[in-house]
Amino acid sequence: STPQPRLMRSPLIPISTVVADGPSLYVRSLLPSLDGIFVTGFRDILITDEAYTDIVAARDDLLIPSPGSWVVDSDSGKGYFVPIDPDLQALRRVAVDKIYTLASSCVRIPAPPDQRYGDELRGSNLDPWLSGIRLAASRGVAFWADDIALRRLARSEGIPAFSTLGLIDAYVRIGRISSTQREDAVRALIRGYVGDFIPDEFRLRVLAQTNSDSRGAVCSAMAKPMLWLSLPAATRAY
Repeated sequence: STPQPRLMRSPLIPISTVVADGPSLYVRSLLPSLDGIFVTGFRDILITDEAYTDIVAARDDLLIPSPGSWVVDSDSGKGYFVPIDPDLQALRRVAVDKIYTLASSCVRIPAPPDQRYGDELRGSNLDPWLSGIRLAASRGVAFWADDIALRRLARSEGIPAFSTLGLIDAYVRIGRISSTQREDAVRALIRGYVGDFIPDEFRLRVLAQTNSDSRGAVCSAMAKPMLWLSLPAATRAY
């Protein structure tokens, strides 16, 4: 009989174009070892000018030297100064620069106008988010979104939408990503405060033992709804 080709070695031919939202770029920045696999499946990854401008503004804002922030207590009306940790500021700059680099590698296109939404969903403040849905609809392509609200809104408009984890699972099914790589990705997402996963006591314990940052991420993961769908499993992990 004719031997079947091994999926792990089968070439992945880029045939599709997708529109990406800003959060998907952040998630990609958490998974550098998989990003080369992600992008080979698409002919073009589009991002709207509006989303790109928002990312550039965030990067530029972090480049401005600032010793801290002035905060006003809403209850007392009194203000006070909150100093910014320079090490934390440096980490934020590195993180946003990774997102900026990924955004710069996308094809940037102005989003078309759209009058389907009410006034509460229109306006320049929302353009960095909603513009991706408008572009995907006008091009008839899928929407790569790691903002769950945007995915649901896109699907309600008949636009196919998927998350980075959904893309990882698709690649696992065809053999392009191993189960070990998927587990490493899930742990990286939890460390990046991304996603909502069913409780895995071993995974959470390993992460909690890594460092204080990972312990904070585990606490965040344990406050999310998916973990508490199974009360016995959740309480064991807790």
